Amino acid sequence: MPRLDTPDAVIMIVTYGLTAWLAAAGGKKRAEQKPWLPIAMGAKILADIGTNLQLAREEWADNKAFCAYCQTASVL
Repeated sequence: MPRLDTPDAVIMIVTYGLTAWLAAAGGKKRAEQKPWLPIAMGAKILADIGTNLQLAREEWADNKAFCAYCQTASVL
């Protein structure tokens, strides 16, 4: 797969936007009216956890330290 050499921050802005959209979509009765939305949100959360763990692994491998800003963003 070709590398795009895109900074992590740009990619994370897109993924945070997707997470925000899933969290806000559907209204008050989304679980009853659109049950796929909470399922999609759960899947997105699992994907985010995987991505954050991978980025933390790469950060440790490259720097032998963790960036406080990166880890705070991951937790939030």
